[in-house]
Amino acid sequence: MAAEYRLMAFEGFVQRMADVTTIPNDPANADWIKYQEWLAAGGVPDPCPASASPLPDTASTLGLKRALEELDLWQTAKDQIIAAGEEDEWYMALEVKREAVDRYDLGLTPEEIDNLMIRSWQLAAKAATQTIPPDLAARAIAPRK
Repeated sequence: MAAEYRLMAFEGFVQRMADVTTIPNDPANADWIKYQEWLAAGGVPDPCPASASPLPDTASTLGLKRALEELDLWQTAKDQIIAAGEEDEWYMALEVKREAVDRYDLGLTPEEIDNLMIRSWQLAAKAATQTIPPDLAARAIAPRK
């Protein structure tokens, strides 16, 4: 029988199987607290699938923007996005591919870009759980009657 949660390839993340929600390791996150309670009660998560990539190849635009802001690189990236004529695409997109981030001249090493992509996931997951009230989130995924 499958567990209620599954470990993810991105360190510090688990996935709730009931609704395929990605949960970050954030002590203030209500879903993370429930996961910790489940573990304390003897729950054992399913392992990460062997085929899963340890690094995300996409990032949400919101998460990436916030991660770039943390590094004080958002203005640099924004200037390059505008210079490339990609401003509309950036703001309309839900996610940004890793190769697009590689094109920006941010002065980051490949390892630092890996960390940027992971951090963008963490920030996006945190923003999603903080900005959507739980009752609204439940209604959003509940079938209409």
